[in-house]
Amino acid sequence: MDDVIERLEALSGPCRDIDAEIHHWHLNGVGTGYRQDAPAYNATLDPALTLMPEGGQFSLDSHYSMVTVYITPFIDGLGPTPVRFAAEASCRSLPIALCIAALKARKAA
Repeated sequence: MDDVIERLEALSGPCRDIDAEIHHWHLNGVGTGYRQDAPAYNATLDPALTLMPEGGQFSLDSHYSMVTVYITPFIDGLGPTPVRFAAEASCRSLPIALCIAALKARKAA
């Protein structure tokens, strides 16, 4: 998954080939891996949100033309919750930044 994260970080716009790779991985290797079968993970928010790790929450920060996404575990205040993952990503596209941060958080989980 590191190579997909690196390729996402280098993107200047959506890429259907990367969507297909993410989709194949997200389905645990099941599926065709064809571009036409993959949701537009790095083009729209709804598919990108499906990559979030279970129990994760995200926050956004924007500065000029960059957006930064932070993903952390949801802590409900009812007791100690160990931090299992934390990730952040910055780029000009919110869906791409969310994909990068979600994949980093899943890798760290």
